[in-house]
Amino acid sequence: MSKPPTVSYLLYVNGERFEVPLPQLTVNQIRALASIAPQFELMIEGVGSKPDLQLGLNDQIDLSHGAVVLFARPPTMFGMARSMSE
Repeated sequence: MSKPPTVSYLLYVNGERFEVPLPQLTVNQIRALASIAPQFELMIEGVGSKPDLQLGLNDQIDLSHGAVVLFARPPTMFGMARSMSE
């Protein structure tokens, strides 16, 4: 008897390709898979004219509709200089 085909889902994190057996992953699962440091923000790349979106810790990513492209970035500090000098 033959085995059923193995289904895998594709995502890219910081340019690195990952194939996973689950159609949905949490942000924490993605962070662990791609070894993303906790102080970095995880972003999902916008498609076409859609903007990039920052992901929260409780977000889940649906991989069942095709590959998803994510990237990590250091935390932004807009306004930090002003608040530090006040």
